Amino acid sequence: MQITSIVQQKRNEDNVNLFLDNKFWCSISKDTLLEFQLHKGKTITQDQKQELEKLSSENFIKEKALKYIFIRPRSKKELYDYLVYKKDFEKESVEIVLTKLESKGTVNDTEFAKWFVSQRLISNKYGEQRIRNDLIKKGISKNLIDISLKELVKKDDQIEKIKELIKKFEKEIKEEDVYKKKQKITRRLLSRGFSYDDIKKEL
Repeated sequence: MQITSIVQQKRNEDNVNLFLDNKFWCSISKDTLLEFQLHKGKTITQDQKQELEKLSSENFIKEKALKYIFIRPRSKKELYDYLVYKKDFEKESVEIVLTKLESKGTVNDTEFAKWFVSQRLISNKYGEQRIRNDLIKKGISKNLIDISLKELVKKDDQIEKIKELIKKFEKEIKEEDVYKKKQKITRRLLSRGFSYDDIKKEL
């Protein structure tokens, strides 16, 4: 088997298309091209062919992962679920790609957790427990969640949000019975992850 042509990809300047025996074979990164010292006219073995096809597949998975990350930051679990369950890539290949992205810092659950907490706090809608639950769903470890919340969530700010939301809900909820109205406000605030004790105190 002989490489008969190497063509620069138009959609991605970091990749090239390889032609084997005058037929399109696969696309690889330029780093892989240099690593294997590939060039026009080079003969490759069956083992080399299989290894390059594996690297080509991993490179394709990496491109999909990076596009998904560029939309907004993602946790490792989010990326894994997207690539495996939505894009149907093999689990083993996805794990290899994500491990490589982790080693480069492209996938970083610590930074993701901090970003996520900050965004939720900026939205001014959610309490600490809701943020915690959402991070758990995204596969963030308890330790990382605790660190991020301790660093970014301020008790006084949470109290101020509760006060603001109580005023807002008081106007929105049409209920004459004061006790029932307080119950409804409490349920709304609890659903947003605020502390029951803090809610009770402010009500």
